[in-house]
Amino acid sequence: MINFRAQSESRHSFRGVKFYALQCCVVLACVTGLNMQVVGQIGPQSKRQPITLVPGDYLRSDYLATLRRTRSPKQSDVSGAPQLIEVSKIGTGISFTIIFNFHEGGAVYTVAKDGSVKEQDSAGADTSNVTATVIDEHHLRFGNATNPPQIYTFVGDAEGYAAEVALVGRYADDRGREYIFGEDGWATFPDQKFRYIIGIDHVLTPFDYFWVPPAPTKKEYAFRWVEGRLQLFEIHGEFPDEVIDKRPLVVLHAVSLK
Repeated sequence: MINFRAQSESRHSFRGVKFYALQCCVVLACVTGLNMQVVGQIGPQSKRQPITLVPGDYLRSDYLATLRRTRSPKQSDVSGAPQLIEVSKIGTGISFTIIFNFHEGGAVYTVAKDGSVKEQDSAGADTSNVTATVIDEHHLRFGNATNPPQIYTFVGDAEGYAAEVALVGRYADDRGREYIFGEDGWATFPDQKFRYIIGIDHVLTPFDYFWVPPAPTKKEYAFRWVEGRLQLFEIHGEFPDEVIDKRPLVVLHAVSLK
């Protein structure tokens, strides 16, 4: 049996936010100082319908590429640049929030119904020379003075998507026993069934992990992909002095992956 370690909910800060449908009539907007001015529109302006963005989280293309290649959210981290953009509807317009490292919130921008774009909250960041481009209903481009524009792709829920790439699948151990990480957020092991949530915030955690709700206490263990096999590890000690076992608790080979 895998013994999970209880941990305080304040340990990780990644949020769970409900999103709503939104529309955006702006294809390109740029910012100078505190105010953005529209410099391009969905064209032609005649009978073209506004773009309807799919609600949810948008992740950087380089993060997504590394995640698919390594199955490791930790190795996919992009230092010093926004990794996530949250988009939501506000009143008659929309807003988008910049998130760094899945841990720190950044500036918030609003796009009104008439297409005017303004900074709502700088969050103490340098918001000069910001560009934001809606490409289509699943993609947008964002950049600023210190980070060249990057394409962000809709993934729905960032944690759920990371789990699908890194963990979701059917496995077996060396004794032939079955282990399942389901798309529905439930894991089924030989002797137990439990809900799991993958960790994508690694500012305070230098290893891949998933945790088992509910809050305010939660149970965790680490995972690592080595030569095509999924290793699960127990964690010992108290934050921030946690230590992962040198030997894996179990080594799994994939029967079928997502």
